Amino acid sequence: MGPTSVDLVKPALPKDNTHATLVLLQNGLNIEKSFLATHPDTVVLSGVSLIGSAEPLPGHIVQNEPDRLLVGAFPHPSISSKVASAKAQEFVTLYSAGGKTDCKHSPDVLHDRWRKLVYNACLNPICAITGVDSGKIRLADGGLDGLVRPAMEEIVAAAKAVANVDLEEDVVEKVINTDPLESWAKPSMQQDLEKVCPIDQSSP
Repeated sequence: MGPTSVDLVKPALPKDNTHATLVLLQNGLNIEKSFLATHPDTVVLSGVSLIGSAEPLPGHIVQNEPDRLLVGAFPHPSISSKVASAKAQEFVTLYSAGGKTDCKHSPDVLHDRWRKLVYNACLNPICAITGVDSGKIRLADGGLDGLVRPAMEEIVAAAKAVANVDLEEDVVEKVINTDPLESWAKPSMQQDLEKVCPIDQSSP
């Protein structure tokens, strides 16, 4: 087990910090909880990144999708939502200043995290385990109806049951078609597995 996110941030972010804002772009749920406990005076923002990239050769990175980022504040027990929201909007302004990114403030960033999970919690492991990319899994006999759709429908149901998050009725079909079929895109977990990279399982 490697160092936790808190361990990695600790040298740059003292526990008594009151001026710096922490932005978490990591995927998953409850990633903020450890920081809310260790940094009670730090605003913690949630960034949901929708960028696409690949590494076809070692050290050769190809950005194959535009840089889209949704930013909102995690609820904080000791910092008002008004203050946290203002920090989120300030970050959006800074991140958008170069004119090359599509960065928006999201007042309902928990919804955005669950929506991304419809892709990440389903296509990521399915493609990694089967060794089939997100395009070919849609063409494989039984790939969609036997694996992908049931997994995505389970995430939609979990979002409602666990977090009272209502995802749109057509979210499964929209997410299935996120990657153009002919791009034969490999989700990040599949890429990591093929490159024998560590897969982080430290999040609660």
